[in-house]
Amino acid sequence: MARAWVLPVLAVAWLVAAPTSAQEPRSGSRELPPGVFDAIPQDAATVEINLSGAMLRLVAAAAEVEEPEFAALVRGLERVQVRFAEDVDPELGPTLLEGVELAAESLRRAGWTQQVSIREGSERVMVFGREEAGRLTGLTILFVEESEAGVVHLVGEVDPDRLGVLTQGLALPDLGLDVGGGSDVEPDPEDRP
Repeated sequence: MARAWVLPVLAVAWLVAAPTSAQEPRSGSRELPPGVFDAIPQDAATVEINLSGAMLRLVAAAAEVEEPEFAALVRGLERVQVRFAEDVDPELGPTLLEGVELAAESLRRAGWTQQVSIREGSERVMVFGREEAGRLTGLTILFVEESEAGVVHLVGEVDPDRLGVLTQGLALPDLGLDVGGGSDVEPDPEDRP
């Protein structure tokens, strides 16, 4: 029953978490520029997560016994935001692709550094980072695939070598990013949203 608790906890957290501020992020901010989450229309989203503060600490505490490495990573974060759409209507594909491209441009204009860009036909995976004092303190992943799309935004201490542990613990889709390290635990496809 690996990570069976993640979705219920995240669902409750999403219902009670405070909404993100609509203010323009300050220069050098780790917060997302306006409109980035609009890459995935809210009515197409099957999963939305907006965790910070006490709710993020609750997720870390709940994972401590069975997933201590995941719990340690979550404790280093200040915010986790996810908008994910699966089983996307093929007619929505071009809209999602355009939205992800516009979101990527918005991140570039806001000073985020594009770390990874994978383009294969109409599929995209783009990873943007924000560094402070030589440490990765913000990470945003945009992706569009044949039947799913998403935006993942992490604020806080992000260890790129352990990103696989974090995405597995949050039951996010495999983005095909081998960033090193990771976990020996293979994600259970039934645990994914």
